[in-house]
Amino acid sequence: MMDISLCLDATLPSLQSLSAEVEKFARAAEWSAKVEYQIQLALEEIVINIVNYSSCSNGHVKVNVNLVSTRDAITIEIIDNGQAFDPLTDAPPPDTKSALEDRPTGGLGIHFVQTLMDQVSYKRDQGKNQLKLVRRREDP
Repeated sequence: MMDISLCLDATLPSLQSLSAEVEKFARAAEWSAKVEYQIQLALEEIVINIVNYSSCSNGHVKVNVNLVSTRDAITIEIIDNGQAFDPLTDAPPPDTKSALEDRPTGGLGIHFVQTLMDQVSYKRDQGKNQLKLVRRREDP
């Protein structure tokens, strides 16, 4: 088992350092290129949403990302101190039926994350959003 915990400001420049740290961790944990790519995409989507839409009373949103890599799976916890938001129930359902040109911009992020990951869950605890993602190391 390997793990890493990262704390960053909810800013777009922080996303670059997060991506670089996850890349180093993925190499050390020997993830496949496909798994690393999917985890990077999911993290980018979630963190960009936190950067763009989250706020808190003191105006300074922090994001903690905890990754645990075992032989079988990768577990990611993304914790932020922004306003309460459960992306699994608070976000409107995505329009996946209309023609692309008829769809509104955005709205597919959490759907995309749920497609890439094997499990996605949310809870609000001690004033923080906690999103948990699990991805098997190998495809079935």
